[in-house]
Amino acid sequence: MYSKPIGNIKLFSYEELLEDVEKEFGSLEKADGETLIKLAEIKAECEDLKDRFGILHYAPQEYQEAFHKCLDKVRFIFGGNQTGKTECSCADGIMISLGIHPHIKIPVPNRGRVIATDISKGIGEVIGVKYNKLIPMEMVEKIVKYPGHEYKKIFYKNGSTVEFLSYEQDVKVFEGWTGHWAQFDEPPPRPIYVATYRGLMRYEGIMWGAMTPLDEPWIYDEIFLKASKDPNTPSVFIFDIYQNKYLPLEQIKKFEENIPEDEKEARLHGQFKHLKGLIYKSFGMEHRIPSFEIPKDWTRYCAMDYHPRTPCSMLWVAIDPHGTAYVYDELWIDKTLSGLVEAIIVKETEHGVLPARRKIDNLSSTPERGTGRSSVNQIWHLSKELGCPLVFRGSNKNWVLGKHSVDRYLQVKNGVPGIYFFEDKVPKCIKAMQHYQWDEYAGVKSEKRGKKETPAAQYAHFPDTLRYILVDNPKYRRKIPLEFRDLEENHGNEVTGYNYGG
Repeated sequence: MYSKPIGNIKLFSYEELLEDVEKEFGSLEKADGETLIKLAEIKAECEDLKDRFGILHYAPQEYQEAFHKCLDKVRFIFGGNQTGKTECSCADGIMISLGIHPHIKIPVPNRGRVIATDISKGIGEVIGVKYNKLIPMEMVEKIVKYPGHEYKKIFYKNGSTVEFLSYEQDVKVFEGWTGHWAQFDEPPPRPIYVATYRGLMRYEGIMWGAMTPLDEPWIYDEIFLKASKDPNTPSVFIFDIYQNKYLPLEQIKKFEENIPEDEKEARLHGQFKHLKGLIYKSFGMEHRIPSFEIPKDWTRYCAMDYHPRTPCSMLWVAIDPHGTAYVYDELWIDKTLSGLVEAIIVKETEHGVLPARRKIDNLSSTPERGTGRSSVNQIWHLSKELGCPLVFRGSNKNWVLGKHSVDRYLQVKNGVPGIYFFEDKVPKCIKAMQHYQWDEYAGVKSEKRGKKETPAAQYAHFPDTLRYILVDNPKYRRKIPLEFRDLEENHGNEVTGYNYGG
């Protein structure tokens, strides 16, 4: 049993009593008549008590325990169908209303809200079914219902109340309310989420949700991606249909066969449907760390994804003595070449150590009609005039080879990734890695429709920049000088500006 008894209502476990009888008599068949009669009476009493006080018999599965024990302000379950996420979520609300939650201590009486997709189905056929199973009616003072007999508001004898609303209702309905807790069933529209969050501020309340992530992609950015161990950020729990020990495996397989391909990740594993085609699926929270001062002996690398008419992206990566990569700074800039050069110099002056090698998109090598010089060559001349000549080398444009290199660094071996990202220094790069998709899944209209091998252009800039560095398998080189002493002599071809000399 999960929750504690309510008042004088005691819990009986027929299964435990049955075990005691079998231990005493060796088997149930050998028990005397009086014992069998008493056992039958207790069984009937247990069944009656379970019907009347379902919440006292609620027992979460092992994978659901962490959700109930979490004390953070915002908690979300992302689960496949039939993973027990709704019952788990409703159980929390009922236990809090009755003051019997074993972990979350909110004073009684308290005020709560349950918000679902719609009244008729979301409240009537989903939430209502769970409440009918778990709620102890003897602890209820009054129930107000909608015209269709769905729950509208419950008044408990201890003074607690819980009202039931839906996403169909105007957002004004959610404004002005104050309460202690709120529960969402399925992804909420953002305005309703914000209004509900605001209503919990007075009592420092909590909120949680349980959903199969088929829509409302804002939740991915503002809830899922912000989740961390910090109690001030959302906590996320993933429920997979294969974890539910009460579902026969053959039934899950039949269900899987009948799901549209683009919904399988969400309906089976609780993964976001709209991001099914992520290119770097292995990128996760374990790759994100707070920034720290990079030791001066670590070897630095830099790359730029150059575009003459759109913003340019740049990344700086350091390699430690063990070969682990650290993405420690970024630049997203839309300026003239002179402004770009000045921004790079400012960044590298702040770093205190120059990169051992800089890479750039080959597009920068195309000579311009007016000057006959390429962009990369102009970058070198402009930076030389400022006393800090910037030498860039052409990048390896083999996309497949580059992707494999990034995947290799993202691998986690013995709990340690091959690459880390400073989450407070490279937020744009992190967001791009989290959203970079194949064009088929990103909704891009392409002549190559049906070929998932084509990546979408949106969010591609920073992943491409990272690829330019990692494709060359950068290494820690202790003897690389901290300053370039021969840049002026080796600035490269006067047209392309590239330095190919090793």
